[in-house]
Amino acid sequence: MPTSGGGRKVPVIFKDTLFAADVKRLGARGRLAMQATRRRLERDGVGQDERAPCQAEHASGTRLPGCVKVYVPARGGAWRIVFQVGRLQDGRLGLVYVAAGVGHLPGGTRRDVYDLAHFRLHGSWPARRQ
Repeated sequence: MPTSGGGRKVPVIFKDTLFAADVKRLGARGRLAMQATRRRLERDGVGQDERAPCQAEHASGTRLPGCVKVYVPARGGAWRIVFQVGRLQDGRLGLVYVAAGVGHLPGGTRRDVYDLAHFRLHGSWPARRQ
């Protein structure tokens, strides 16, 4: 993969049905931002400066070991895309789509992207903090 100021770019693969379902839950601004980010990531990959590790075990109850997140539209953006390191169809290592949506929500009354990623990886929702 090409390199730039962002370091080595890692290829990504999206799961169309999951991405479509996730983006459908967002408002118009979120949908447009997510779709534009997806196109760019599929074309260019994800630079080291753009990806951030998810906490393996978060205080909210989520467990996302080996996952990384990309902020949308950029660092500090309201939305996130969560990927898991995996083997791509051509045998290379890359990032495989897990979930997209809103980042941490205050109050915990609604599920955020990290809850959804946890559910997709473990088959159950994370236990809520009391």
